[in-house]
Amino acid sequence: MLRTIKINGQALPLKPSANFLFYYRHARLSGEDAPDFQSDLKRLADMEKLRGEFSKIDDDNALDVLQKTNIFEFTAIIRRMLWTFAYAADKSIPPFEEWCDALEEYDAVEASNTVMELVNDNFFLMLGVPKPAAVQNA
Repeated sequence: MLRTIKINGQALPLKPSANFLFYYRHARLSGEDAPDFQSDLKRLADMEKLRGEFSKIDDDNALDVLQKTNIFEFTAIIRRMLWTFAYAADKSIPPFEEWCDALEEYDAVEASNTVMELVNDNFFLMLGVPKPAAVQNA
C-alpha cells in the first residue's frame, strides 16, 4: 500500500493509516478551522467532474476556467491529503504549514491520482477488510 511520489525532486513515501482522519485534522494553516475530510472529499468529487475544463485553458479564458473549477481549493485539499499520507509514513516530517511553505515542485496530476488511490486504500484499511481483487486491479 506504500506509494512514493517526487516532491521537490525527492522521493516522498505515502501510506494509508487507520488514523488518517485524526491526522487530517492537523493538516491546516494557522488560524484555519480543522479541515473536514468528508466535505473535502465531496469537493474533490465535484471538481473531478470539471477536469475537462483544464484542457480549454488559453490566455483569453484562464481566469474564468480557474474560477469555475476552483483549482486553488482543489490543490489545497490535495496538499492536505499529501501531508496526511506522508505523515502516516514518516512522523518526522514538519508540521503542515511548514511543510507547505517548503513545497516548490511536484506533479499535481500525479499527486491527485496518487492521493485518490490512497484514499481508496485507506477506506478498506479503516473498515478492516481486505481490498477486493477487482478494486486492486482497476
